[in-house]
Amino acid sequence: MTQAEPLLPSKVVQQRVRELRRAHDWTAEQLAAEMTKAGFSWGRQTVTNFEIGRRSLGIDELIGLAVVLDVALIHLLTPPYPSPLWGGNGDSRDPDDPNDPSDAAPYRITPGQDVPVWRARQFIRGWRPLPGQDANQFFLQQPPHERTRGEGDY
Repeated sequence: MTQAEPLLPSKVVQQRVRELRRAHDWTAEQLAAEMTKAGFSWGRQTVTNFEIGRRSLGIDELIGLAVVLDVALIHLLTPPYPSPLWGGNGDSRDPDDPNDPSDAAPYRITPGQDVPVWRARQFIRGWRPLPGQDANQFFLQQPPHERTRGEGDY
């Protein structure tokens, strides 16, 4: 079995924005207009340059895209399962095929660490620290009223 190339967060966001824009039945110009209404100076070329990887996003823009595309940040940062990013159509999956869309697909957390997509989602949601992280420190950063972790949750 060959190892699939890891999904890079920036590439995932590019693809997800394109998919969600199309799901809204918007052109690049329409998405730019929505971003402009939200307070960002975006034009059609901004959308196009971002979707093809010629432009990166700031955090403010990432949050703005989530707002205008009606999606939680987690669903911009990680692919859905099965992942259209890998050419999936929702039919049967072969977990031993690295080219088959899967929640176990490698996701690049840092240049030195890949984790399965499902694990990246847990980390991004604040549900579970990554291997090598201090779990106590990880959970101490949550506001006390949001600490609902039970025994065996990580």
